[in-house]
Amino acid sequence: MSNLSPGQEVTVSPSGITAEVLYVRGDSVRVRNVNSGKERTVAIKNVTPKRESKVLSVGAEELAAARQLGMRHPSIPNPLTRPIERAVLPVLRPVPKPVTLTSPAYLAYVRNHPCCLCGASPSEAHHWSHHGGVMGSKVDDYRTVPLCHAHHAYWHERGTLPGMDRVGSEAFFLRFQRDALSDWNAKRVSDGDMVDALIRAIGGQS
Repeated sequence: MSNLSPGQEVTVSPSGITAEVLYVRGDSVRVRNVNSGKERTVAIKNVTPKRESKVLSVGAEELAAARQLGMRHPSIPNPLTRPIERAVLPVLRPVPKPVTLTSPAYLAYVRNHPCCLCGASPSEAHHWSHHGGVMGSKVDDYRTVPLCHAHHAYWHERGTLPGMDRVGSEAFFLRFQRDALSDWNAKRVSDGDMVDALIRAIGGQS
């Protein structure tokens, strides 16, 4: 068996000890017991190479550099950290679907107000969002303001109110919406639509 090389781990028969090859000479091989450190010469036919150890394949310089950095060499498994690594991994759960809050009663309440811009009646409940909602996605019914038909159409054509930019228009909506919601909550604390919608939003019901 000519494929033995110094430093290679082998199993010596019939004792089954693990040894390290020191050198090969003819039909014999000089080995050192890895546990006791004792050396002896055995017949090469009684030596079986072990699979190369990952630890032995790491150079001493690499190990020293890793220890200085407080790291383990990537080729050396660290069983002590494995349970910790598994413990801190987040548990993946499905992302809940977004819930749109609806309230026909609140929409009717908004429509009963005159246009928040010009004071004309009747008005329409204009859904808006300053979060940059995706086109086609429904905005909560509680994020509405009253606009007359003309100003509602103006907004949908231009994305602003007359004489204002987008930021100014949305700030105007936000001020009115804050006041309208405060008034609504003061008069209808027990509004079932709003309570049910909020329960759905936090996952209390499917």
